[in-house]
Amino acid sequence: MIYEKRTYTINPLKMADWLALYQSDALAVQTDHLGQLIGFFFTEIGVVNQVVHIWAYESLDDRLVRRARMAQDERWQTFSRKNRELAAVERLESVLMRPTAFHLCSKESNMSGPVKVDVLVVGSGAAGSLPR
Repeated sequence: MIYEKRTYTINPLKMADWLALYQSDALAVQTDHLGQLIGFFFTEIGVVNQVVHIWAYESLDDRLVRRARMAQDERWQTFSRKNRELAAVERLESVLMRPTAFHLCSKESNMSGPVKVDVLVVGSGAAGSLPR
């Protein structure tokens, strides 16, 4: 199992519009294709114009296949066009993570032994160069 944490920095003046667009046009298509949404958050303290969502995948290959299928969906293409037109996303960072042995959702959870945490930063950059 791998988890992808996607952090979007949103123009603060466009946060409400972006959240409304995401909820109306993107959430259903993402859950249809990507599957398991672990959580969807916005920051309360710290950098207050960020949205974070976490998705679970069986493997890196599972993630690639699911995201490729989603990219072909007309609903996703419509959202992507509207998202570009809104120009609210200033930055995206995508991080892939594997759970520790004692992760609460892990079938192998045992709370003993050494802790190993692997994190792979998939990509980050300006809105014009978002990784898929």
